Amino acid sequence: MSNDKTFIRNVSVLSFVGILVRIIGLFYRIPLTNIIGNEGNGYYGSAYNIYTMILLISSTSIPMAVSKILSSNQWKKEEKTEVFRCMIIYAFISGFIGSEICYSFAHILTIGNTKAIPVLKMLAPTIFFSSLMGTFRGYFQSKKNMVPTAISQLIEQLINAIVSISMSYFLIRSMGQNKAIWGAVGGATGTLAGAIAGFIFLLILYFSFKKKEEKEKKIKSNKKEIYKVLILTMIPMILSTFVHNIGATIDMTLFYNILQWKEMDYQNLSNLYGVYSGQFLVLYHVPTALVATISISIMPLISSAKTKKEIKKNSYKAMQTTCMIIFPCVAGLILLAEPILQVLFHQSGEYFDLSVKFLQLGIIGTIGSSFTTVMITILQGLNHMKTPIKNITISIIIQTILNTILLLFTNLNIYVLIVSTITYSILTCYLNMKSLSKDIPIVKLWKKSIKTPLIATIIMLIVLIFLIYLQTICQLSVYLFLAISICVSIFIYFGSYYLLYKKNIR
Repeated sequence: MSNDKTFIRNVSVLSFVGILVRIIGLFYRIPLTNIIGNEGNGYYGSAYNIYTMILLISSTSIPMAVSKILSSNQWKKEEKTEVFRCMIIYAFISGFIGSEICYSFAHILTIGNTKAIPVLKMLAPTIFFSSLMGTFRGYFQSKKNMVPTAISQLIEQLINAIVSISMSYFLIRSMGQNKAIWGAVGGATGTLAGAIAGFIFLLILYFSFKKKEEKEKKIKSNKKEIYKVLILTMIPMILSTFVHNIGATIDMTLFYNILQWKEMDYQNLSNLYGVYSGQFLVLYHVPTALVATISISIMPLISSAKTKKEIKKNSYKAMQTTCMIIFPCVAGLILLAEPILQVLFHQSGEYFDLSVKFLQLGIIGTIGSSFTTVMITILQGLNHMKTPIKNITISIIIQTILNTILLLFTNLNIYVLIVSTITYSILTCYLNMKSLSKDIPIVKLWKKSIKTPLIATIIMLIVLIFLIYLQTICQLSVYLFLAISICVSIFIYFGSYYLLYKKNIR
């Protein structure tokens, strides 16, 4: 199968499953939010940010690193079994250490938010299983086979949804006091159960493939050399991913501590942060999660590319697909923010109005974040491992200074986190695009990629605005209006995109 067909197939599979995973994620959050409330979401979101920070260091970069190493031309085919074994050992050790740190130092890590301690302790073992699961995902991705990754993600999310809802309900009913905390613990239990289920599936699948591999002749490799390459690849990827995501934890820490210092009520802060993390961020990550499938698919193609022309071609495909996904998603979420949030979270009043404003203002940041994700992958595929770290660090420093000033000297309060999200996404996108332009004409590729999806999105927006106008006259139920709007928007966008793309080819 050609690289073009492989890329399209992989992105299609991961995107389709990614949409299913996000739909499950969105819809299970409806009963979960209703069960644990904004306060419980605040505790869960606080613990989840800290858990994510440790997860980033210990295991998040493992799938991409394994995919890069195993798909490169550095190792002979017969050596790769030994290379993979070394990666499993690395994942086991790093996952265990990460889990232990998360559990044993939970009381230190949750500075300013001590009620999140039991939630963080429940999340801790997830790091170990995620680390091992990531190794097997990377193994299949290196073979340009994204189906195991996609199915494992679906299994993980399904189990997560079922266990989160049932355990949150059970714990809240069983516990007389601190119901919001115990509800959040129930949500964390689902995250752990999902990771274990995904790992078991990949483990079974791997051993079913292993019999075929054992027939091949194996060559013993220098383990010292393997670990050297692994560490030299992993450390920059870990630092890049860690720094890229640590901004959320810094934002949370500044938000709680500075506003408590300004004598704002702790429970009110938890409610506000619960709206931000439990509603806005859930929807914010939908487009970026879909774009992440492009990064997963493009890494083995960039790493195995032998000519600059091939790298340029693959980079263009990545940018083009990113534009095709991100523009309609952002436009649709801005215009349909109110009905989407109303259907998903069934809330009204002050916090509902707040979540609508968050989404309409903050979702624009996903454009910069999405392009950043793809450009970081391309840079790493070209072995510019330190460049993303430098660019992201600069953005984080500027973001942190800005946040501190705004929280101390303005009354923006929770809106500072929205300003932070947009500022960071623009800065990182600009810096990484500037770095990548030294190797390939990325700005030219971006401009070439943007035209067709942008025009198709504008056409979709015109139709969507007309539908919203009709809604004010007809007063359809919010469910029916949203269903019609989404279906018509998808049809108009992809129909317009196809006609414009076909015209450009001619």
